[in-house]
Amino acid sequence: MQLAERWDGPPWLVWVFLVVWVLCGVFVVFKLRQNGWRFPQR
Repeated sequence: MQLAERWDGPPWLVWVFLVVWVLCGVFVVFKLRQNGWRFPQR
């Protein structure tokens, strides 16, 4: 993890960034399913 070694900012900022991305992904999937979109069966 070279990126983690070079990171100079606060460590909590990375977790906030990851949480925001996860929440955005969940929100998009939730809206798509509300619109009748279904996951393709693999």
